[in-house]
Amino acid sequence: MTSNQKNNKHKRQARCLPFNLYKMQIKCEKGFTLIEIMIVVAITSILGIIAIPQYKRFQMKCKQVEVYINFGTFLKTCEESFKAEHGSYLGVSQPEPNAATLGSSKHTWTDNGDNNGFRDGDGIGDFAELGFIPSGAVYAKYYVSVGETNNNPNSQINGGDFQDYCLEAATDLDNDGTNCEYALWPDANQNNTIVQPTTLATNITLGANDAGRVVKGADDF
Repeated sequence: MTSNQKNNKHKRQARCLPFNLYKMQIKCEKGFTLIEIMIVVAITSILGIIAIPQYKRFQMKCKQVEVYINFGTFLKTCEESFKAEHGSYLGVSQPEPNAATLGSSKHTWTDNGDNNGFRDGDGIGDFAELGFIPSGAVYAKYYVSVGETNNNPNSQINGGDFQDYCLEAATDLDNDGTNCEYALWPDANQNNTIVQPTTLATNITLGANDAGRVVKGADDF
């Protein structure tokens, strides 16, 4: 191949190569425009404004399930077992756990109840005597009110023959200082003698149609 032929070949390659490289460069530099980026940021912000609060509310509603489980599965069972053994339901002397304020974090169950026990003449004891001791920390504070006294000859509690009760609880899951209240009156004697909340759920007034179900006050979030 002569020198002229080589030069012609190089010229043909030079004419083709820059065009191909230019096309590749155009393809590589293609991206989002400023308007497209702004639209994406706006959509993401709107989704965040809507989704994040809803997600937090969903989390708090899941935490409220603790109250329903402890009311229906454990505390009612403990009260019925205590009544079967001692002839009377048992109230508690103070709410548990005894944290000064509720909040979004769990509190350790301390069970500082009536040190004299339930046989001291008032029919009031503590959760340990009732047989209710959660295995871990809890979000809610709990209490048991008792009422409807009856001269039950089988009662082993001097001066405290209680034939019905009301379970109470309170939470402050959003930590704003406003509690959500819960109450459960089982109408144990099935005579519609209502035992109203006295300590943790005082904003709830129970009616005859509320027997056997958890009544919840306004959400605290």
